[in-house]
Amino acid sequence: MGQQFDIEKMRERLDVEIRRQRRSRTEVSLASGQSKGYLTNVLTRGQIPTVDRLDAICRELGLSLPYVMYGTQIPADAEEIFELMQENPERFRALLTLLK
Repeated sequence: MGQQFDIEKMRERLDVEIRRQRRSRTEVSLASGQSKGYLTNVLTRGQIPTVDRLDAICRELGLSLPYVMYGTQIPADAEEIFELMQENPERFRALLTLLK
């Protein structure tokens, strides 16, 4: 992706989207399977989210994980490849070997 991860920009992108959707942090936290104060802790108290939890929040908000983390959209095809890679890393490595 070529861009460096900036946690403050990530927090800003999440906060902007939550406000744009006129939802509360508590609502999004609970809807994504987190504790009610999770997003408040991440956005204002410096808690670092795990990738799994951040992904769940992104899905709830309808955002892609790469966009939230880096501010960059990736094509749907590439995102599908990333999802398949996460679901079955062994199969992905085999495919990568085949492509090389």
